[in-house]
Amino acid sequence: MNTRVNGSSRLFVSLYVLVSASIIFVGWLLDSLWQHGEEDVRDQERLINNAFVGVVGQLDKPTRQKYFAQLSTELGVDYQLVALNSIAVDPSLLSADNLITAEVNQQQYSFLRIDDQVLQIGPYPSPAQQWSRSWFTLGFYLALALVIFAWVWPLARDLRKLKNATQALGEQKWQTKIELSKRSGVADLAATFNTMASHIGALLDNQKHLTNAVSHEIRTPLARLKFALAILEAQSVQLLPSVAEKVTELSGEMAGDIDEIEGLISEMLTYANVEVKSEQHRFEPCHLNSIAQAVLNKLPNNNSLNIELRVDTNTAVFADIRLTERAIQNIVSNASRYAQKQIILVISQNEQSVNLSVTDDGRGVASDEREKIFQPFYRANQDSGDGKGYGLGLAIVARIMKLHQGNIALDSQAGSTTFTLSWPLTK
Repeated sequence: MNTRVNGSSRLFVSLYVLVSASIIFVGWLLDSLWQHGEEDVRDQERLINNAFVGVVGQLDKPTRQKYFAQLSTELGVDYQLVALNSIAVDPSLLSADNLITAEVNQQQYSFLRIDDQVLQIGPYPSPAQQWSRSWFTLGFYLALALVIFAWVWPLARDLRKLKNATQALGEQKWQTKIELSKRSGVADLAATFNTMASHIGALLDNQKHLTNAVSHEIRTPLARLKFALAILEAQSVQLLPSVAEKVTELSGEMAGDIDEIEGLISEMLTYANVEVKSEQHRFEPCHLNSIAQAVLNKLPNNNSLNIELRVDTNTAVFADIRLTERAIQNIVSNASRYAQKQIILVISQNEQSVNLSVTDDGRGVASDEREKIFQPFYRANQDSGDGKGYGLGLAIVARIMKLHQGNIALDSQAGSTTFTLSWPLTK
């Protein structure tokens, strides 16, 4: 929490300081260049004006008028000699070495004093100085944008690395790590991500070791128990018939309990192993109709149930055949425990997915249990089934579908319950 807050604060402060400093520095630099340029222009204008006034001042007034009339024709700008009191500018501001520019009636004029007269130039279009100011303004914003880009681009690059690493982690690549510069704005976030990925990897390793331990440490004594029961049953023939019968009965019950424990262990191992993608999972194009038919062929004979398979599409899905068969088997086995007379399997297709639905005519699933039944070890409607199961079958199916980037849906009402498995279409 503190790492995230500190990282966010550092990003905000660094961006704020960078933008503020850039505005101040770039503005000061451009303003200095502008002022320096204007001073040079004013110096040049002063020299030109002095030379101009010196030349024109040697002419008499009629000759001046002819000269400026000819100049107006050649340059396309009106040059007139007017009296001091006939202009809209304070005469005290006028001099022979200072060209005054003013706006009169929304038009621009320039004024230059020549002896007791004033040279009025204009009106004329906006001076090039305005274009220069526009270019300076554009340069200011371009420079500011360049500075911000230099700050944002490394941040965007690092965020893209973080996004890719997050996606890799979502694909269960637990060894994913992010390597960023210590000066990166998201270095703290990357370090937190690496720590989280390491913890997840360690937890999965512990889970793997635990499942292996469960498989070895529990199944081994169970095997010894089964062997001992077999010896006890073989030697029970030497006992009295009544005692031998009782021993055989108890041995059978104990053997059944051992088989149930082994079945629970097998389900737990399957549930744990499905979560993690590994080289054991082989994804390839396969057809649901052939897998579903293989599942139905393995079912024990039950003359009281009518099981029907309807195939509306033969589109292949990209899946692990072994896990897909296990998912269908669990769904069909679950339906067979609750069905009254009929189970219908339908393979169909829409624009996004290939679907396999399994419908039974059992009592249905209560609305408050429809989300819970996909949780491990949760058993719903125990009084309506055969009492068997460990509460892991549907949880295993949900994990298998998640591994295939598909989903499982439930629609249930009295007399009809439908589980639908959906696989995304192969691109």
